[in-house]
Amino acid sequence: MAVAPSVTSGEVKSRAVLPAVEAPVVVVKQMEQVKPYNGTSSHRAYRDYFERVCKVNHWVSNADKAHLSLALEGPAVELLKEIPEDQSDAYEQIWAAIGRRFGYLDDNRRQGDGKTLAVFEQALRTIHREAWPNADPTSKDSALKRRFIAGLQNLEMQQFPRLHAKGDDFANMVARARQFQDAQDLAKTKKPNVRLAETYDNPPEMSTNNTAVQPILDGLQKLLETVLEKQSRPNSESKSENQNRRNPSP
Repeated sequence: MAVAPSVTSGEVKSRAVLPAVEAPVVVVKQMEQVKPYNGTSSHRAYRDYFERVCKVNHWVSNADKAHLSLALEGPAVELLKEIPEDQSDAYEQIWAAIGRRFGYLDDNRRQGDGKTLAVFEQALRTIHREAWPNADPTSKDSALKRRFIAGLQNLEMQQFPRLHAKGDDFANMVARARQFQDAQDLAKTKKPNVRLAETYDNPPEMSTNNTAVQPILDGLQKLLETVLEKQSRPNSESKSENQNRRNPSP
């Protein structure tokens, strides 16, 4: 018969205080979702946004191309048919094709419906900075003013800076245009104070009171005639006396 080995009290205590093995903690990082692009906005602004997302998600090389292909939709996705997927520079070819197809949106930027002057101003500055990064301040200011006036939606506002802000720089021109827009908005909100007057062929008040007023008017007319007659008598008598003095009797 086998005898179980004896366990001392010290061994029991050492076994009881052994630390528990903790399970490793796995952190799952959620990827930033890419907004789609359909060609209705600036392709330069979208590329800046897309490359920021690539940095956050740590996408490189082929992953950039794959996620950009998935982000395109509508007319923009049709451009992928012209670019072979197996080429090493497919990523840059996609952006070049997008620029050729939708670059006119940046070159002919207009204010658009629902866009404020502040948003329009910032869009023009961004486009000009990306297209001409080395332009001198004078030519930059002149180009921004020209594109700003041409892109305004309101025809009256287009004439206003041409007449009243021709010598201003771009920032002051935008400030004047915003003042003009505020004045227009204020004029639209105010309602004209118009009172409608009713006209009558025979006003009821006059028809009912004519019988009471007419005798008073007749009495005043007679009194006036009497006063005028009395004033005319001394004049006629003085005239006759003057004639007698000028023509004495023989």
